[in-house]
Amino acid sequence: MTAPLATRVRPTAAVSAGTLLAGVFLALTCAPCAAQAGHAELPAAAGTAPGEHALACDNEALTAYAGLLVLAPHPDDETIAFAGLTTAYMRAGKPVDVVVATDGDAYCDACRFWKSGSVRGATCSAAELSNFATAETDSFAEVRRGESAAAAAILGRQPPRFLGYPDTGLGAAWRNSRTGRLDARLRRSDFSACPDCESCPAGYAGGPETALTARTLADTLAGLLAAARPGTLVVTTHPLDGHGDHAALGNFVKILNDAREKPLPIAFAVVHAHTPKSTAHCDCWYPAPQALVCPCADEARASAEPGFVAALRAYRLRPESPAALPDDAPYGRERRLCLSDELYRGDGATKLAAVRAYGSQLGTTRRDGSHPPALDGLVDCNGYLLAFVRRTEAFVLAEPEACDPAGTWEGEGGGDAAPWPARLGLARTGESAVAGYLAGSEAATGGPQEVVTGEVGPRCTLTLRTPARPGALLRAAISRDGRSLYGTWEGAAPGFLVLHR
Repeated sequence: MTAPLATRVRPTAAVSAGTLLAGVFLALTCAPCAAQAGHAELPAAAGTAPGEHALACDNEALTAYAGLLVLAPHPDDETIAFAGLTTAYMRAGKPVDVVVATDGDAYCDACRFWKSGSVRGATCSAAELSNFATAETDSFAEVRRGESAAAAAILGRQPPRFLGYPDTGLGAAWRNSRTGRLDARLRRSDFSACPDCESCPAGYAGGPETALTARTLADTLAGLLAAARPGTLVVTTHPLDGHGDHAALGNFVKILNDAREKPLPIAFAVVHAHTPKSTAHCDCWYPAPQALVCPCADEARASAEPGFVAALRAYRLRPESPAALPDDAPYGRERRLCLSDELYRGDGATKLAAVRAYGSQLGTTRRDGSHPPALDGLVDCNGYLLAFVRRTEAFVLAEPEACDPAGTWEGEGGGDAAPWPARLGLARTGESAVAGYLAGSEAATGGPQEVVTGEVGPRCTLTLRTPARPGALLRAAISRDGRSLYGTWEGAAPGFLVLHR
């Protein structure tokens, strides 16, 4: 059963995006999140490597837009989730804009390893995590931004624009917006009082206060959407993503885009599975295959068994395999972007090189020199980042509602009397003008059809009139998937229509 359309709220020039969020919220689901419908594997094609299969690719649908706006939550998400898509747009000569919302400055274990070359070393202070006071690259946030810039250079594009929000701050902003605390200031993290990362959750957002809030985030994102070129595809993380920052960004973008007079198409990517399944962390099982050992940051074992970390990481580096959405939540219909060979095949693959640029996330970079070779890659010993180097990238594509009212709609009408079978046939007579007929119960048995005229307006709204009864006015709306129409007659004989096609 299809639920009735909810009232839609639009921001005006006098209402900020942040204020809009005070009254409009979504559960952690989204319009395209219908039951999953994946693509079946096709028979092996000529020229396909032994053991591989040709894939059903959605490249044409995903690259049909005039440009690309990437909204990523952390430094590295813009590469592991979207490197293939950004490359496809650049090769087509289309504009690509990449924005990274946070500094990724609250990864406690990674900063600890970067600082000391050991996962058992001293934890990072607020200044070490995110110090903007000096010009030197002496904070973890600055390192992370530099890694994103290096990855961008490998992929042949400009560095991202960084919004500078604290890591974990997007999730906090989302929670604040849902409780009406739009102007509550977000905090950075500080683990200096923590003996280790696992036993000190208070270190997250336990540091200095910033001037950033849910309102500033919403207003900034709304401005980015408003500045996007017509026909731009927006890509971001899925509202069902298991990381709080990722889900928050997906929800903020979706709400703000839905409120626009002309929403943009959005492609959502899942970077962290929604649920942890049977392992200690969702990154241990997604992307498949499941990690061999998790948790695996065992410094003693790595030191005693040369090659321990390298073997674990290599286990999940499977570039010949397609990426796929997790199977734990109704993310929506999967759309596959098939990558060109040089992006994912071989040790010199471009996407692989770009992922390797994030040394702080892999555990291949130390602040003051080198670490023991046996510990190289210890931070990402389960091979999570490398597992995104695949022959495809997976998305859920949410396009603006199908506002074309032309065609035949059938269903039920009603009023004071009992419901009656109804059929509405419409055709466009101009850019927004429509005309057609409405058949009631008599027409179902060959009776007369009533002529209707009107227009289709913003947000898939219809206003229809009957020339024979000028006082009768139908106000209706087409569902986001373009398959259902709900309307209410006004005038001398009020009633309703619930129609489908």
